[in-house]
Amino acid sequence: MQHTIGPRRAGNLIRLATGIAAVVSAQQRTDPGQTLFAEHCAVCHGALGDGGSAPDLTNRQWQAGETDEQLERIIRDGARASAMPAFGSTLSVDARRTLVRHIRSLAAGVVDSSAAAKAPEIVVGADRLLAAERDESNWLMYGHDYSNHAFSPLAQINRDNVKNLVPVWSFQTGTPDGLVATPLFVDGVIFLTTSWNQVFAIDARTGAELWRYKKRLPEKLSFCCGPANRGVSILNGMLYMTTLDAHLVALEARTGRVRWDIELGKVADNLNAKQPPLIAGNKLIIGIAGGDSPSRGFLDAYDAASGKRLWRFETIPSAGTTGSETWSGDSARIGGGATWLNGAYDPELNLIYWGVGNPYPDYDDDARNGDDLHRFGHRARCRYRHAEVALSVHPTRSVGLGRRQRVAPGRYRMARTLRESAAACRP
Repeated sequence: MQHTIGPRRAGNLIRLATGIAAVVSAQQRTDPGQTLFAEHCAVCHGALGDGGSAPDLTNRQWQAGETDEQLERIIRDGARASAMPAFGSTLSVDARRTLVRHIRSLAAGVVDSSAAAKAPEIVVGADRLLAAERDESNWLMYGHDYSNHAFSPLAQINRDNVKNLVPVWSFQTGTPDGLVATPLFVDGVIFLTTSWNQVFAIDARTGAELWRYKKRLPEKLSFCCGPANRGVSILNGMLYMTTLDAHLVALEARTGRVRWDIELGKVADNLNAKQPPLIAGNKLIIGIAGGDSPSRGFLDAYDAASGKRLWRFETIPSAGTTGSETWSGDSARIGGGATWLNGAYDPELNLIYWGVGNPYPDYDDDARNGDDLHRFGHRARCRYRHAEVALSVHPTRSVGLGRRQRVAPGRYRMARTLRESAAACRP
């Protein structure tokens, strides 16, 4: 059936549209903030600021996470790694502050679907993590369970009915550079991380944002291959995330409030972290990235409640420790060996297993004299293929390993074994 509009009704609609345009025009003349927003912001953020190709500025939780000074600085300098340009040369200080006031007004009167949504009390104890393999209702850790298979036993969706799936809701993070994280799904809440170290808690049924957290990163960072983050870990009522500035942050799972924020290493030493911690009892086991630059890899254990570091295992020995004499020149300090991917934990043996990354520099082996299982060049007598280190979670005794075994003892006392596989040696 076709519907038509009579001349009288059409005339009324034209007069109504004209009246609305006149009101908006009058508001723009009396509201310099609206005028500035229309000229400089609306093309990306939408005329009402509710999002387009750029994030929704009417979101109250986003507004609560930015101070006026931070908003003014973003307008002045632009947003790093995004399409947000800098207006410092085109807008005066007064104009930028006027624009900030207008942005603050955008949330007034907006119906926020997430305002009434509250995150439930979430507690995931160590015993629940141990039973994660049998939990068909939740995804509690990066690899689903301690087997690290990242496999779901659910069978409701299969090859025959997958074609019938339809969208129910969508959620925009407003963050550039993509998503590579494995979200956690815990008691009806999705915990998702994005590039540049943001965390979102999302109601899985409605898609409503429950809370968000954004790490304040320094201007100077050192990382390779994009600003990604691979997810958070959960223990009891806390979430844990590693960051691009080599920090470990603990957040309350219900509110997103920061409980503590500690430094793993220094950006000046070319260190960063992207993977979620591995939970082993009440400990957080954390690797470090940076092996594509001059750095030295390590594994840390932290107390989950306090953030206190319990031990450190260095993949290259410190000066004066057993095995350090096999590293020539400055290669022990900057030789790489990052632990940048997630490890695995065997609760029965109480052992963790962790892959160790490439040396630095990768291909120029002149800095590493002698037999070198890391060497990839044509002069290498053996080509390095794989290295894995197994550590006892609890400190026990020290076992010395030299550079030829790829991993040397750290400064802390713990049992360790090593396994390497390499191609056959060439004459």
